[in-house]
Amino acid sequence: MIGDSIGFEEISVDVGVASLNSAIYDPAVGDAAAKAFITAEGGAMRYRIDGLDPTDTTGHPLLDSDFLELKSIYLIRKFRAIKQSTSAGKLSVTYES
Repeated sequence: MIGDSIGFEEISVDVGVASLNSAIYDPAVGDAAAKAFITAEGGAMRYRIDGLDPTDTTGHPLLDSDFLELKSIYLIRKFRAIKQSTSAGKLSVTYES
């Protein structure tokens, strides 16, 4: 079964650790997200999906034009990203139920 798009957000990854917005992926009314589709733009970033914060030297690299699919609400809740380079990054995120 194919899910329905339930939300979208753009996140600037510049100062500090960024996470996904629970008000969008798990709203008080309606379905929670089952998947997130993330596209990276701009500067290099690093991410983790274990709930711990990445650093500029730890975590998975996420580069300009990379695509990441998170396939559960658990991974969506635990996603964290940080800027790795001097340039800020941007994440475009679509959530699906």
